[in-house]
Amino acid sequence: MAPLTKAFVAIYPYVHTAWEATVLAYQTGYLLGKLDHHSPFLFLSGATLVNDLETTEVPLGPSRLSWANMR
Repeated sequence: MAPLTKAFVAIYPYVHTAWEATVLAYQTGYLLGKLDHHSPFLFLSGATLVNDLETTEVPLGPSRLSWANMR
Protein backbone atom coordinates (compact mmCIF):
# COMPACT_ATOMS: atom_id res chain seq x y z
CA MET A 1 0.00 0.00 0.00
CA ALA A 2 1.06 3.54 -0.62
CA PRO A 3 2.16 5.55 2.42
CA LEU A 4 -0.75 7.96 2.03
CA THR A 5 -3.24 5.10 1.95
CA LYS A 6 -1.67 3.55 5.04
CA ALA A 7 -1.89 6.85 6.88
CA PHE A 8 -5.53 7.29 5.87
CA VAL A 9 -6.47 3.76 6.94
CA ALA A 10 -4.65 4.27 10.25
CA ILE A 11 -6.23 7.63 11.13
CA TYR A 12 -9.76 7.15 9.70
CA PRO A 13 -11.26 5.28 12.71
CA TYR A 14 -10.19 8.07 15.07
CA VAL A 15 -11.49 10.84 12.82
CA HIS A 16 -14.76 9.00 12.27
CA THR A 17 -15.20 8.38 16.00
CA ALA A 18 -14.51 12.04 16.77
CA TRP A 19 -17.05 13.12 14.14
CA GLU A 20 -19.76 10.78 15.42
CA ALA A 21 -19.11 11.91 19.01
CA THR A 22 -19.48 15.53 17.88
CA VAL A 23 -22.78 14.78 16.14
CA LEU A 24 -24.01 12.92 19.22
CA ALA A 25 -23.02 15.85 21.45
CA TYR A 26 -24.85 18.34 19.20
CA GLN A 27 -28.00 16.22 19.05
CA THR A 28 -27.99 15.60 22.79
CA GLY A 29 -27.41 19.28 23.52
CA TYR A 30 -30.23 20.27 21.17
CA LEU A 31 -32.55 17.69 22.74
CA LEU A 32 -31.83 19.04 26.21
CA GLY A 33 -32.29 22.65 25.07
CA LYS A 34 -28.66 23.64 25.58
CA LEU A 35 -27.87 24.27 21.89
CA ASP A 36 -29.66 26.09 19.08
CA HIS A 37 -28.35 23.69 16.43
CA HIS A 38 -28.82 19.93 16.14
CA SER A 39 -26.01 19.47 13.67
CA PRO A 40 -22.44 20.73 13.36
CA PHE A 41 -23.19 21.54 9.72
CA LEU A 42 -26.06 23.84 10.71
CA PHE A 43 -23.78 25.52 13.23
CA LEU A 44 -21.07 26.05 10.60
CA SER A 45 -23.58 27.39 8.08
CA GLY A 46 -25.18 29.72 10.62
CA ALA A 47 -28.68 28.34 10.01
CA THR A 48 -31.14 27.82 12.85
CA LEU A 49 -34.32 25.77 13.00
CA VAL A 50 -37.37 27.54 14.35
CA ASN A 51 -40.71 26.05 15.28
CA ASP A 52 -43.26 28.81 14.93
CA LEU A 53 -46.28 27.34 16.71
CA GLU A 54 -47.97 30.69 17.29
CA THR A 55 -48.69 31.33 13.61
CA THR A 56 -49.08 27.71 12.51
CA GLU A 57 -52.63 26.45 12.53
CA VAL A 58 -52.90 22.97 13.96
CA PRO A 59 -56.11 21.23 12.95
CA LEU A 60 -58.17 20.03 15.89
CA GLY A 61 -60.15 16.85 15.73
CA PRO A 62 -59.49 13.57 13.95
CA SER A 63 -56.59 13.43 11.57
CA ARG A 64 -57.21 13.22 7.86
CA LEU A 65 -54.76 10.32 7.72
CA SER A 66 -55.80 7.02 9.18
CA TRP A 67 -54.35 3.55 9.18
CA ALA A 68 -57.17 2.42 6.88
CA ASN A 69 -55.95 4.80 4.15
CA MET A 70 -52.35 3.52 4.34
CA ARG A 71 -52.48 0.45 2.11
